[in-house]
Amino acid sequence: MTDPGPLACRYGEFSRRLHEAALREHLPLSGTFEITSRCNLRCRHCYMPRTSPSGESAGLELGCSEVRGILDDVASAGCLWMLLTGGEPLLREDFPEIYVHAVRLGMIVSLFTNATLVTRDLARLLGRHPPFIVEVTLYGASEETCRQVTGRSGVLADALRGVRALLEQGVRVGLKSTVMRQNLRDLDGMRGIADELGLDFRFDAMLNAGLDGSAGPKRVRLEPREIVELDLSDPRRRESLVEFWKRFGDRDDRDRDLLYSCGAGR
Repeated sequence: MTDPGPLACRYGEFSRRLHEAALREHLPLSGTFEITSRCNLRCRHCYMPRTSPSGESAGLELGCSEVRGILDDVASAGCLWMLLTGGEPLLREDFPEIYVHAVRLGMIVSLFTNATLVTRDLARLLGRHPPFIVEVTLYGASEETCRQVTGRSGVLADALRGVRALLEQGVRVGLKSTVMRQNLRDLDGMRGIADELGLDFRFDAMLNAGLDGSAGPKRVRLEPREIVELDLSDPRRRESLVEFWKRFGDRDDRDRDLLYSCGAGR
């Protein structure tokens, strides 16, 4: 086997080194772009303001040329990893143009979606221009649970149809869920769906008030004790918490800024 040389390393090590170097130089190496606030679902836990899928109350949604201009600017500033999200980003008719533009700028693009709007044409596009990952949210392991969370019927079937279309094109997919009172009982079932598809699965129980100040999302979130119990019951999450503590848990007050940092003002 040919020696790959001293520059070869695993992706995780490459990413860590690059992020550490970017932090020292205050470079915006990664970014998140919410390209729409619209969504085709009405999730009980969503922090985004209520908007219609057709856009009557969508607020100030940027046009395609404006989005492309922002992508140009952040790429020039050093952004390499870009997350496209929403709302539901696939509601934008110009999503393919936006996505391909980001890829052609050399960005490593990730996509957050509920996958209910994935078509075969879109899956083929993503297959031709592969993203780093498409992360798909599951709202439950049954249609009834998904309906209770999203306010819409048939969500699970539509999402899984979209996931399978992406997998057929060789697109890397990950599954995730926001755990709340309405779907806590389905957590094992959602893990089972991921296992059946051969996909990674992760969950989060953090819920925040709406951007418009509404408290609705907070009414469905779990109690802190329940969240801790969930974290400790998952071997991978427990391991990551232990690793985090090993890195930061024994720091004194002089090192506190290394744990709690914000680069927004730099």
